[in-house]
Amino acid sequence: MRRFVCCILLGTAFLTGCVQREEKIDPTFVLGDLALERQRKLNFTTPATLEDLEKLVADKGGWIDNELKDDDLLIYQYLNGQPAPTTVEEARRLTNDSDEANAKIRYTLGRLPDEGVLPPTENYQAVDYHASFTRHSAADASSFNPLLVSSVADFEISGLMGISLFGFTYDTFEPYVSKGFCKAWQSSADHLVDRITIREDITWSDGQPFTARDVEFTYKVIMSSRVPIPAMRSGTDLLVDVKAYDDHTLVFFHEKAMPINVFNMMFSIIPEHIYRDSIQRDPTLVKSPTHAKLEKQPVVAGPYVVEKRTRDSEIVLKRREGYYMYQGKQVRAKPMFERIRFRISPETSTAFMKMVKGDIEAMELTPELWTTQTDNANYTQNNTKVRSEQWTYFAFWWNMKNPLFQDKKVREALDVAFDHEEMLKTLRCGLDTPCTGLFAPGSPWYPKDAGLEPTRRDVEKAKKLLEEAGWKDTDNDGILDKEIAGKKTPFQFAMITSNRPERIALCRQLSINLKEIGIDMTVSPLEFTVWMDFMQEKKFQAALGGWGAGSDPYTAWNVWGTGEARNNISYSNPEVDRLFREGELEFDRAKRMAIYQKIHLLIYNDHPCAWLFNMNGYYGFNKNVRGIGYYPRGPIYGTAWKETRQ
Repeated sequence: MRRFVCCILLGTAFLTGCVQREEKIDPTFVLGDLALERQRKLNFTTPATLEDLEKLVADKGGWIDNELKDDDLLIYQYLNGQPAPTTVEEARRLTNDSDEANAKIRYTLGRLPDEGVLPPTENYQAVDYHASFTRHSAADASSFNPLLVSSVADFEISGLMGISLFGFTYDTFEPYVSKGFCKAWQSSADHLVDRITIREDITWSDGQPFTARDVEFTYKVIMSSRVPIPAMRSGTDLLVDVKAYDDHTLVFFHEKAMPINVFNMMFSIIPEHIYRDSIQRDPTLVKSPTHAKLEKQPVVAGPYVVEKRTRDSEIVLKRREGYYMYQGKQVRAKPMFERIRFRISPETSTAFMKMVKGDIEAMELTPELWTTQTDNANYTQNNTKVRSEQWTYFAFWWNMKNPLFQDKKVREALDVAFDHEEMLKTLRCGLDTPCTGLFAPGSPWYPKDAGLEPTRRDVEKAKKLLEEAGWKDTDNDGILDKEIAGKKTPFQFAMITSNRPERIALCRQLSINLKEIGIDMTVSPLEFTVWMDFMQEKKFQAALGGWGAGSDPYTAWNVWGTGEARNNISYSNPEVDRLFREGELEFDRAKRMAIYQKIHLLIYNDHPCAWLFNMNGYYGFNKNVRGIGYYPRGPIYGTAWKETRQ
């Protein structure tokens, strides 16, 4: 598990390039050199033995025992915490045309079996463990290596093949250490050391044991300057060291006492025995023949392995017995599908037709599909749908390195020139809520008492702001201009977007609105992966894109902090930087909440983007599929199941 901000804006440039011949070990490559450099700067020495560690912690007040949590119990309580509002038969018959119908479908079909048993010691009698599940993916996976994930598709598929020692609750986002993979978790009294005891019954897909040494090795890989994964390094670079004292004793060392320390320990893990030598030959993790082979058949520790892959068409994952069985005994919940298929289709309309035909069993719907294509018998004969609140926001982003967008008055003018109400009514079909900043109104981090109002179109205000910023039509050609760096510059720019019809339509509406005030904007649709590369490399003037909610508000630092890896628009506000650092150190939840609410207001008032809408979730699925859950970060597909055939 790693950084729960949805990585819509990450780049994939490092995945390009031809596979090269296997090289000899590079003697100049130093594994974990960034960690070593950090330790030198802090004058930190890692305790060499467990005895040294015990003495260090004893001098700081000793150990505090933390409670482990059962992942399976938590999700069972979340999905089945309340009685089902209706019967399964009625829920399947319902047409989702009201809030009441939506609740009945969501909270009845989205449950685990009510059999009075919980995994992992027992399997559900009602579940067809031989069934398969076919899902839609808008894009192919760019990598099966969990350290190289760069898109939503990557995260979803990687999550099915990997494990995490950590989790967080679905309602309060409280972090915890998983009982499914760990035996104990202790923290030093000064919050600078965490010790985790890993279970002995975890194995990699090649049969080798999963150990604490894999975690230490992965940390060093992430903290190697020659490995091109700066986004993955964010947060992990706040650790001082990670050390395996034996196969099962894993210790994390922190620089400061921070409530976010547990989140910094959440990084994906790769097997040391597979990558120990190969990374010294190819630090990119993608160019050598060895790494190219691992892309086809990765060695994983999670519930599924790659069975088949057809580029840009299909990915098939198969359940791995070694995940839930150990030495003839079931030790973890048995994954409820034998196979999971991802049918890849960039065109949502094409995927929808496949769903109607039964070739896809679950997909995300656009507002247009929700309102116009899902209430007829052709769809409802085999499928149903659910909508849910999600904390995902979309915006028009201005590259603040570009002189056109460096004046706040200009950025505000672009915002008020756009017809937000028409967008919500027509392009979003009245289903989404207006966005007023990086935290959604339902989030505890949203400044509810600030009285923020959604932006409304005000053409005259837009013209006035532009005039105050020095933009005038001096040659009467209908386009505003201004002298910048001694050169007359027309207000013209391009807006890049992924080539999905609904997003192109948003950009075109902005172009029409801006033309009325003398600004010429062209729309540049790009393939999704190309668009991500442009964003990561900051090779754009303006862009349409979105971000999903993180597991903790501090994860937004990676997007809004000066010079941070995902700050693609080069936004910078010293006070925002200061408050993010303050929030990292504050353990009092109420005080932390107030800090992030201030951050929300500061960024909102800087107009670094035109906030558009909080995109709620709209999902279609086959009526035979049960157990899909929903929470503010999106759907929970890992609990889906099908009934045993009669």
